[in-house]
Amino acid sequence: MRESARASLKAFWDGVVSMGALQTRISQGQQSPGQQLSDALAGFCGKSFSPYQTNPLDINPLKNFLERQIDFENLASFQGVKVFVLATKVSTGKAEVFTGKRLTAQAVMASACLPTVFQAVEIEGEHYWDGG
Repeated sequence: MRESARASLKAFWDGVVSMGALQTRISQGQQSPGQQLSDALAGFCGKSFSPYQTNPLDINPLKNFLERQIDFENLASFQGVKVFVLATKVSTGKAEVFTGKRLTAQAVMASACLPTVFQAVEIEGEHYWDGG
């Protein structure tokens, strides 16, 4: 059991590192392409741009990666360990805890969502970002 857990954790972090390496190759050690575009436009126009303008299709490979790596349904039913993820509801500014069946890839994405870099994540008709 422990070896299987170690192997799963290693595969997860190796995948995260690979995504980071790809991002580094794409941006050549600089900012992300979207951020480069935003900075270039800001310099040209004299104003900054939101992630809704620089990434209108809301492309983020992390969500698909999480869905491939983590069995959220199994995690919700597992009784041995409780997992909690926190995200902030945009409309109220209040923190919300996601656990059990509400702990999904979307909830993890919301918790990791920096408002100046990514679009808010919609969950059950509400928008969330930046965990606590």
